[in-house]
Amino acid sequence: MKKCAIVIGVNKTGKLPTLSAAASGARDFAAWSRSQDYDTVLLTDEDKVISVREIKAAIRNFVDKQTYSVMIIFFSGHGILKSASDEQWLLSDAPDDLNEAVNVQPSSMFARRSGIPHIVFISDACRSRPDDPLLNEMLGSVIFPNVAPKDQQVDLDMFYASSPGNPAHEVATDVSSENFKGIYTECLLEALYGKIPEVIKKIKERKKEFNAVMPYELKVYLTKAVPTAAEKISIKLSQNPHSEITSRDPKYLSRFAIERREKVTLDLTYWSSRFDHKYEELEEPLMYSIPPKSLDRLIKFEDVVDLERGMYEELELLPLTELILSANNLPIGNFNSGFVITGSTVTDQFIPLDDFDVTFAEGYFLIGLKKMSRKTHLLWRLPNGGSVPLAILKGYVGVAVFKEDTLVNINYRPSRSNRFFPNAYIPFDLEKKRALIAAKSSHGVFRISENKDELISSASYLRNDKKYDPTLGLYSAYAYAQAGSMNDVASVFSYMKKELTRIPFDVSMLYEFSGVDRNVDLGGISSPFCPMLSQGWSYLAVDPNRYDKELIWLNRHRVPGLWTTFTKEGTRLVEEHYNQGE
Repeated sequence: MKKCAIVIGVNKTGKLPTLSAAASGARDFAAWSRSQDYDTVLLTDEDKVISVREIKAAIRNFVDKQTYSVMIIFFSGHGILKSASDEQWLLSDAPDDLNEAVNVQPSSMFARRSGIPHIVFISDACRSRPDDPLLNEMLGSVIFPNVAPKDQQVDLDMFYASSPGNPAHEVATDVSSENFKGIYTECLLEALYGKIPEVIKKIKERKKEFNAVMPYELKVYLTKAVPTAAEKISIKLSQNPHSEITSRDPKYLSRFAIERREKVTLDLTYWSSRFDHKYEELEEPLMYSIPPKSLDRLIKFEDVVDLERGMYEELELLPLTELILSANNLPIGNFNSGFVITGSTVTDQFIPLDDFDVTFAEGYFLIGLKKMSRKTHLLWRLPNGGSVPLAILKGYVGVAVFKEDTLVNINYRPSRSNRFFPNAYIPFDLEKKRALIAAKSSHGVFRISENKDELISSASYLRNDKKYDPTLGLYSAYAYAQAGSMNDVASVFSYMKKELTRIPFDVSMLYEFSGVDRNVDLGGISSPFCPMLSQGWSYLAVDPNRYDKELIWLNRHRVPGLWTTFTKEGTRLVEEHYNQGE
């Protein structure tokens, strides 16, 4: 099995604080990868500037050979999380050059087209929201080549040094020295070198048995080890890693010979005659001791812990989940298309006001599109001067739920004129699951599951009722894309194209990446004029020339969150285009 690794370490990025352990951590990781026979390209800024171009070239070289079964992309340096799943690794010339960053989300999606069966991203970088406007304007680049999708399953594992919104710490190994270490990389390498028994499993490959470090077990270990290592340094130091593992046995990262104990019997007659000691059979360890066989039990225990955490998380999110569910009981009026807005303190501050009939009831607004109007979206203003774009879908009434003037959920219900209206019943368990997804995503990351089979199962489950609620098609398209099942993304798009006069922008955009038909005119059938989910903006960097330059510019003026929300300046730009009739 041939393996390859691209290892990147960047200490200095723009005017950000210079790191001390990024480049050295990359060198340490490269030493491990070479010890495991990975063909390794090491890129650090210790003696040169690190650019997107050379990262792309290194990856392209490995992909073109089509001889590798595993590829690891390791990065240590500064990172930012602009919004849900819009993550970037900053390189030497960022932020002066808006493209000199690795745009992680679309890069991981295009990695699935590479034909390499197992791809692993490892990020020892911060995932904090940028305070600097220049950083918030970063577009980033896709580092995998845009090649035709291959008919081959690709498992994608993502290891992050920290959870969304948190820093990845580096600390001095000695207070009086200049040597620094990254907590995450140190814990990671300790496991990869085989020093942690619970991450090791016995694997059989081509009739040969060996011990291997497994991705899922590594995830479990890092979840415990990194926070513990941080607390040992300082009680105030907190770092919680995050991983998304889709691979399963027998895919592994490190391998070692099985450690055995063999009994060696010696003829001690001669020696017994010379010494008074009574010698017994000796046991000589030929290699290291075998890791404990209690690993399966340990993993099951961890699964229970994860389940309990999930239950606590659901309880924690219960108020927001109930808020989203309660909005489904609001009346939708008698108009053909429009919106119900609840939880927002604004009265009539949206664009274009003249195309809608507005009714204010206690706690919510009814906004109906006038019969002669052909508007496909409206811009809902917020008290701080920002705004939210909302897609108007013919025959549907959208329900937008705000909490403290932050959009937390959108769904759609067939209006009375819609042929699906008489049968528009969505099971409560699906309603709850959809609300819980939205509530979880309010924390910054839209994820249904990290298990590929469960992803596809959930996506299939969600898409069944998309004729009753187009946002179910939106969610399922993202879930299929997350799982790398682009043919299913194309299927969702094709169905919605038949049933709707307008398709959510995100579904159209993801369809473009499916590779089925890149010549379709999506501008005339998509709504609103931009991605509905914030994470969709990261995909625009794949091919910026396919989109209006004004849309690319708007990417710089967004507020972090699940649903696209513009800043005051972004709202001004959108209004300017409206006033020009665009």
